[in-house]
Amino acid sequence: MHLFERWAKAGGLLRYGIPDFKMEKHHVDRRVAQMEAEGVTFHYGVHVGGNSQGTDQAAIDPRELLNQYDALALTGGAEAPRDLPIPGRDLDGIHFAMDFLPQQNRRVSNEPLGDAPDILAGGKHVVVIGGGDTGSDCIGTSFRQGALSVTQLEIMPAPPERENKGLTWPNWPLKMRTSSSQAEGAKREYAVLTEKFSGDDGKVAKLHCVQVARGFFPVVLIDQIVEIRNLVVDRAARRARRHRAGAVAIGNPAIHAARCCWQWVLCIRCMRDC
Repeated sequence: MHLFERWAKAGGLLRYGIPDFKMEKHHVDRRVAQMEAEGVTFHYGVHVGGNSQGTDQAAIDPRELLNQYDALALTGGAEAPRDLPIPGRDLDGIHFAMDFLPQQNRRVSNEPLGDAPDILAGGKHVVVIGGGDTGSDCIGTSFRQGALSVTQLEIMPAPPERENKGLTWPNWPLKMRTSSSQAEGAKREYAVLTEKFSGDDGKVAKLHCVQVARGFFPVVLIDQIVEIRNLVVDRAARRARRHRAGAVAIGNPAIHAARCCWQWVLCIRCMRDC
């Protein structure tokens, strides 16, 4: 069993997407060591298909792997984030969450960042557009980098303080939740839609927002435009666009595709047990 990983270490989102303050990476290292002891060989810094993105090593042709192995599992996941195509999006200081978070994880583990410019929240007022775990991870990381303030904008309305158990069961209860990162001092605004960015000298300085009702229709302008000094905006885009079950059609019966990049451990174990 061989695993080809384009990054310097194994683990996918567990390694590069989840901050160390939420999950220390020695847990991933222990599982990798266990898999190595079970016979899995890891090949790091290896690109399969496409190009090698500026590295000295050429990408491996997938056809070579099909000739060399009996089965091929595609477990890399999709890394295309959800963009926010509004005026001003091209201003400097606006970043995808999955550019911001992996860079910090690599920095913590003393992994070289290469030519990538630093994305740091220290001394800045940060706005996180979007919620969920990714938004909370951006909040906690920004505070640990020394952000002066963090504001989170969520397009959904504020959930109720308590769930309606009669309407909820057996689904996940909808109620107000506060993550440990949000509890560190983030300001949270709900039912807010960002219409455009504006700035000076090519750098973002303001977000122009509107309050929205059900269906995300604008209701009234927010009283005060969010104006930030030395702003870093980290969009809490989804870590990956998850494919619906069965959405990936592959003609070769020797090729199998897992749904997300964090499923590589499960996929390898299943392949081994078959």
